[in-house]
Amino acid sequence: MKMTIFRKTLLLTCCFCLFNVIYLTAAVVQKVDETSISPNKYKSGSQSERIQKAINEAKKSTGKVVIPKYDAVTKKSVWLIDQAIL
Repeated sequence: MKMTIFRKTLLLTCCFCLFNVIYLTAAVVQKVDETSISPNKYKSGSQSERIQKAINEAKKSTGKVVIPKYDAVTKKSVWLIDQAIL
């Protein structure tokens, strides 16, 4: 069964649109990740103090704090909260 030129063009156009949607979705997700504040941004202070700094900065800017699994300062995958974070 031969595909006509129209069907080939339609299939190619659909694939092109699908790849564009996937690319744009990935770009939006990446941009959202860039707008969050992480405690790993701060190199001094306890884990709780760095989380509080990230929250304070996020209140003034993005409103979003992401605490990653890995603490780049202590080089551990555990966050010890030793004081209240407001």
